[in-house]
Amino acid sequence: MRDADNRVLPFLASTIDFPDHGTAFELCKPLTNYRVSSAEQQQHLDDEAGEFIVKIKVQVAAPNSDTPATGPSTTTAAELAALQRFTHARNPHVPHLVCYRSIQQPGDTASPLPGGFITFTVMTKLPGDALVGRFWSPTYTLEQRQDISQHFLQALQSVRALAIEPKDCALRNVLWAADIKYCGIIDFELWQECSASDATAVLDDGQKELQLQQWGLARRPVSKDWWQEWSLHMR
Repeated sequence: MRDADNRVLPFLASTIDFPDHGTAFELCKPLTNYRVSSAEQQQHLDDEAGEFIVKIKVQVAAPNSDTPATGPSTTTAAELAALQRFTHARNPHVPHLVCYRSIQQPGDTASPLPGGFITFTVMTKLPGDALVGRFWSPTYTLEQRQDISQHFLQALQSVRALAIEPKDCALRNVLWAADIKYCGIIDFELWQECSASDATAVLDDGQKELQLQQWGLARRPVSKDWWQEWSLHMR
């Protein structure tokens, strides 16, 4: 059931229809302060059931523009492309695309987003919780952190094997389920193509430490200036 006291977007209906896919999803509860919510499928596809993730993006037309805004945004388009690749490969370490819908909004002022659009991207929900705020806490011992890091490198290698290099490298995008020793990676709005050799390079001794530092799973020396720090994050 949707959490009416903490909605993602108050003007949205509690159930989102996907007519092209013959299904609908009920929004349950926000998972972030904006745009991401859990959802339950109301009409099952291929006997799939359970909880899913829906990412909601909204856009309005620019002021004084005569041209309606059209979706999806560049970041949504990038994530859709990545999710489709993951789904086709059946990669277990990343979300898979379930369905997508874009709704154009009328240009009149009665619309909540005049001349804009709303996009809904539904994907599978991975096990575990984000490591942000937990990985470096007393929750884990040194040995447990090392174990998590090894599972993460395997997950990252599987993503790079599909020629995808994530660019939003942060602990908030790394999931860990301790009971099943599962590591997942989420949020692929920012990524770039990479070569197959980049996948095997992840496990090289020099690359391993750099990747762990990049994602916040290992400590790194303080940058000598702001430009070096910026480059580390933006690569």
